[in-house]
Amino acid sequence: MGQLPLQIIPRRAYSARNFFRHHGVADELERMLAYLALDEFRLLEVSAPEKCGLTHLSITLLTELSDRGFFPRLIEGGEFFEWANQRTLQTVVDTGEVIIVDDADLYLKQVALFDSGHFVSIVEQLRKNRAALVLLSHTPLSSIGFDEHVMSRLRAGQQVQIGYPIDQDMEPLIAQMAVQRGVQLSKRNLEYLARRLPRDIRGIDQYLERASQLAEVSGKGFRLPVLSDAITKP
Repeated sequence: MGQLPLQIIPRRAYSARNFFRHHGVADELERMLAYLALDEFRLLEVSAPEKCGLTHLSITLLTELSDRGFFPRLIEGGEFFEWANQRTLQTVVDTGEVIIVDDADLYLKQVALFDSGHFVSIVEQLRKNRAALVLLSHTPLSSIGFDEHVMSRLRAGQQVQIGYPIDQDMEPLIAQMAVQRGVQLSKRNLEYLARRLPRDIRGIDQYLERASQLAEVSGKGFRLPVLSDAITKP
């Protein structure tokens, strides 16, 4: 019997342990954790360009807050409307509750179009319980077009903008992102890539995707000729 060729793509493992705190996020993460530690209602807006690691950041926040004695919950933006409806029916809530919404703009764009009252209602319930709401978005929320009821609540919270890595971050950042794909790059190859890849998570991620495909098709693995071809390949 012949064997079927199987294309096995390593699963990227996101965890707080392998989250690389580059210069564009390290100070901001500490600022977020300090704000969320306050004993009052907190609303935190975190924005970043596409592919800047917001989902990985959300998992890191979840772990850090849990380790500090809070009760964080991570919810996808597309599911937040239904979650909020169920949340209003609860009579008992956890002290230290922190709601983290990944891709929050998916929910909030619907709020802007159809029902600002829904957002106002869940914010006021969380305020009453001295909970926290963290909104992670690739779209600056101020640009979505909310009415004043929503905007007044967003303005009352804190805003954090995730930045880009700097030159010193590149080698360890590329190494960490490669490891998430099951690839261990040599020091020589890391030095080579650090001088040539764009200084942003999206660009590095797109490059590693191209390199993975070329390494598989060529059968040569992650050697320097393959890494070089992946840089020039459109």
